[in-house]
Amino acid sequence: MEADIREFLQQFTVQELIEQGILRGATQLLNAKSVEPLISLMTKNGITQLESKDRGWLVTSSGEFVNRHSLEF
Repeated sequence: MEADIREFLQQFTVQELIEQGILRGATQLLNAKSVEPLISLMTKNGITQLESKDRGWLVTSSGEFVNRHSLEF
């Protein structure tokens, strides 16, 4: 199943996402280190792809990660 990243993450509290290593650092943003824990959460919830079309953000449960604004690979 595919889902919008915002809608999916809003199912969880900020604290839950921090504890799972998805939101990171003082800014509590997603970054390259967020991908692995995010994929684990996706798998638990039957999600195969998360995206934010307006921001060019995509991650699949197989590990494909695209963020046109990211400086990390």
